[in-house]
Order: sequence, then C-alpha cells, then structure tokens
Amino acid sequence: MAYVKNAGQLSGHGNRKARKAALEIIEYALAQSNPYGATKEIVSVQGDQLVVDRLRFDLKKQRRIFVLGAGKATYPIAKALEEILGDRISDGLIVSKYGHQGKLTHAKLYSAGHPIPDESGFEA
Repeated sequence: MAYVKNAGQLSGHGNRKARKAALEIIEYALAQSNPYGATKEIVSVQGDQLVVDRLRFDLKKQRRIFVLGAGKATYPIAKALEEILGDRISDGLIVSKYGHQGKLTHAKLYSAGHPIPDESGFEA
C-alpha cells in the first residue's frame, strides 16, 4: 500500500536518489505503524488456538469473545480482529474518533471526540 500519494512528483526532481530513499523510509515507517497491519501480523488463529504474539489461548475453552476498544486506532484493530476471528466474536463495543470508522459485523461502533472527549464518548 502506498501511503505517499505523490511520491513520483516528490522524487522526480532534485537529488532523485536521496528523495527516493527518503520516501522508501517514510513508506516503511508508516506501514509499520499501521494498526490494522500490525494486528494482522501478531494475531492469528491456528486450529483451535488464538495466537497473540507469543501468547496462546484455547478457543475451545472460551465460551464468548468480546472485542472492546476506544481511541482512533481502535476501528482498524477491530476490523482486523473481525477478519481473523469472524463468527467467534460474540459482541463488541468500539469507540473511535469521528471520521475513523467503517463497517463492523460483530461489534457496535460509536464515534466520539478526540483528543478532547465529548458527550458521544460518554454515551457509548
């Protein structure tokens, strides 16, 4: 995924080699800080095991799984968890910054103020 949309324009003049290297570094840094990608990288289901980095949870022993979160990175994390866990998620509540949301299937999604909390966050 390209984060810098005008990379060709930025690297097309001046010291092109240095500009291209700088853009590659920026792209890498942004990719590493992507909450959706980071979640997909460290969370997986292997058979009946939920694996979170080095932790393992036996899904056969878990009757219900809830996804809870608040903050501007919460929606992409919840989206990744829905893709990984699917129907294993019983329910969820996600409170994300206005404009930082999409559609979730297994969790309720609310929008609220950030960085200054507002009434919407308290209502959620």
